[in-house]
Amino acid sequence: MDTWIKHAQNLQEDIDKSRKLASEIVQQAEADEARAAALQDKELHVNLLEKEIVFNAQLVEALQSIKRANDAMDRTVELGGEDKIADALKSLEGGYDTTPGLMFCC
Repeated sequence: MDTWIKHAQNLQEDIDKSRKLASEIVQQAEADEARAAALQDKELHVNLLEKEIVFNAQLVEALQSIKRANDAMDRTVELGGEDKIADALKSLEGGYDTTPGLMFCC
């Protein structure tokens, strides 16, 4: 009878060890899922930052073009005030040439 009891105790210990191991495996899998979700969030954040960098570069380019156009307009007004109409018109044309990508009305 003692042998049966010893075998039953050993079997119970094996079952307990198996349950503990299964629990640890589940915890690791859940942790892996959390790490994968965090990684995906970080990848999305990097993607957003890359798009923002491209946008900022385009914005800088547009603002530089606007500044060049403004400088050309200022020079044109200055020359016009000095009664140098021909030079003013040439300066205005030069302003259009230095502002690629900007569309002018009028």
